[in-house]
Amino acid sequence: SSPDMGAYEHENATPTDIAPPTVSSISSSSASGIYGIGDTVIISINFSESVIFEDSLIVTLETGTNDRTLSFVNVSGASTISGYYIVQAGDESSDLAVKTLVLSSGALRDAVGNTMTDYSIPAGQNLSDLHGITIDGIVPDSFTAGNITTAGGTVVAGYWNNGNNELSVVVPVNTSDGSLEGGSAQLQAKIGVGSYENVGSAYTIASDDRSAGLKTVSLTATEIEGIT
Repeated sequence: SSPDMGAYEHENATPTDIAPPTVSSISSSSASGIYGIGDTVIISINFSESVIFEDSLIVTLETGTNDRTLSFVNVSGASTISGYYIVQAGDESSDLAVKTLVLSSGALRDAVGNTMTDYSIPAGQNLSDLHGITIDGIVPDSFTAGNITTAGGTVVAGYWNNGNNELSVVVPVNTSDGSLEGGSAQLQAKIGVGSYENVGSAYTIASDDRSAGLKTVSLTATEIEGIT
């Protein structure tokens, strides 16, 4: 009789890995929120498996007129790599995202040598999809203070007199700049040839202030007479 023929699996058989690594997602351990000039945001690139490369992986962030980049070099056996992006003047993004990932030269591969060829970020897995990081590196325009008035006692325009108990300053607010909301206005003053110093506390700019185009800031006599 003819023998039965069939297939079998050997317990020591090793599966073959022919799949190249890919980008899984872009994430951050930095909290969602607004980041200004000098603030740091941690950017993490997550791969489908551990990767190896020696040349620079250039990660470009969408930060407005000047896109910022992070560079990763000499990675050996990591499935996640993280770097630091420091917000610079002029940077802006309503929802920070990675624009591109490019290897400068050489190859990015997995442990068995499969070379990564697709550097695209999967739909729904970019930084902007998973977090809410706003970049505000735009410095407010210079402005001239509006009306300055005193109250109490004898009021003389342009002077602070004994008996005055309050001084009000009108600070103009650009109605077209939404980034000013939640920001602050800090008054400074000086006497004679002295140096400018902060007077009173910083005042938060609310949506009503932007709508009105101004913020009226009031100072007490103690704050005014404390200027040195």
